[in-house]
Amino acid sequence: MADLVPVAPVDEAVARYREHHARVMVPQTRLMPGAAEALPELARRGLCLGVCSNKRVEFTRELVRALGLNEYFACVLGPDDVGGRAKPDPAMLLEGLARLGASAADALYVGDMVVDVQTARAAGIAVWIISNDGTGEFVPVEGEPRPDHVLRSLAELPDLLSAAGLR
Repeated sequence: MADLVPVAPVDEAVARYREHHARVMVPQTRLMPGAAEALPELARRGLCLGVCSNKRVEFTRELVRALGLNEYFACVLGPDDVGGRAKPDPAMLLEGLARLGASAADALYVGDMVVDVQTARAAGIAVWIISNDGTGEFVPVEGEPRPDHVLRSLAELPDLLSAAGLR
């Protein structure tokens, strides 16, 4: 908040943000295109799914619940679950693997930002990124790690996993 609202006292800005976010997060949050189709299919195939978000974990868990996604995710994690360490620190992904009983070699991390690529690389996990504009293009800043694959939409995920021999 010191960077975003430099004229406001940080504690006050954080408190106002949290109060505002709690009020608007559910009515203003929408699923990414293709999520409503992909998640049930991935769960049907028996894949263990988790969420790792830099949001406060109570916010993320409330969103997952409000969006009707609880049944698809075995764990929902935030920085609060790993001593406050947010992405790109790999702690959240590593904790997710432990809770899912999976190894990094058996995992795939799907995200939509450069920080997701950084986090997956730090955790030793393959990473696919969803392009924000639906073009299938993802251009990281020069010198930043690149994803293993770029998706146009989450709807592509089940078929691409099958094509890659990953169920």
